[in-house]
Amino acid sequence: MNILIFLIGLAALLIGSFTDLKKREVPDWLNYGLMFTGIGVSLLFSVIYWDFWILLSSIIGLAAMFVLGSIMFYTGQWGGGDSKMIMGIGALIGIPASWPLKEMVVSWELQVPFLFSFILYSFVVGAVYGLFWTIVLAIKHRKGFVAEFIYLLDMRRNITKKIIRVGFIVIILSSVGLLFFAKYFILKIVPLGLSILVIIAYWMYFFIKATEQSSMIKHVQPEELTEGDWISSDVFVDTGEGKGRVYITGPKDLGISKEQIQKLISLKAHGKLKDEKGRKLLIDVKIGIPFVPSFLFGYLLSYFIGTGWLIGLIR
Repeated sequence: MNILIFLIGLAALLIGSFTDLKKREVPDWLNYGLMFTGIGVSLLFSVIYWDFWILLSSIIGLAAMFVLGSIMFYTGQWGGGDSKMIMGIGALIGIPASWPLKEMVVSWELQVPFLFSFILYSFVVGAVYGLFWTIVLAIKHRKGFVAEFIYLLDMRRNITKKIIRVGFIVIILSSVGLLFFAKYFILKIVPLGLSILVIIAYWMYFFIKATEQSSMIKHVQPEELTEGDWISSDVFVDTGEGKGRVYITGPKDLGISKEQIQKLISLKAHGKLKDEKGRKLLIDVKIGIPFVPSFLFGYLLSYFIGTGWLIGLIR
């Protein structure tokens, strides 16, 4: 990778990590600036080396990360700032647009594109980093966490959980049976391994959900909201227009808009921001885990370690 491109990406990720950790947001000027810089640098190199494929690689990288970022955003895994940051990195690094197809396949066998290596490391680091962050929050807010965890595990509250547990028992018994009676080793070990993963995933769901409810929900005034905040509970308000309680914002919006914030501030100013019992209403905001630092570590690991060791294992 060109050292100039590496340093630009590193600077953007350092600034983004700092603002994400401090303010839980990544400024648009940084993300959009990174996108335009990526395209601009690629255009400059294309002119200098008279190679159109450099610019095309940048555009392909931007498009690929737009798809990934959109998927992660609309499934609620990343915030808007995270998705835009990954798009900027995609534009800056690009994906090699080798041609013809035969040459592209051969080159990919020899070396994994840096952008793919970056995504791989970012997800691995993000999983470990996210788990560590969640454990710290659970310990810090242990009283609320324990209460919420017990609440979620109360079998009387949801019959579906009973069905799930019965399913787990069936899976475990089936796996144990295969372990003793299956002829081939693969039939013995794979079902048991999958059963263990399912059990871990089951308990991790309750652990993460309890941590989220006890440690990652903040109750704020409308003036404290910023565009893009994740609202964790639906907000219905009687606006006094004879329509009853009207929907203002909620989780389905995937981030509150400036117009919705102004609406809430206006309702509060007129004394109408109240719940069904007439009490002053606070807005529940989900505080996400800052994910940009995992991009930073993924970027550094990709540059200094790469994926040569992984290709060696596959071969």
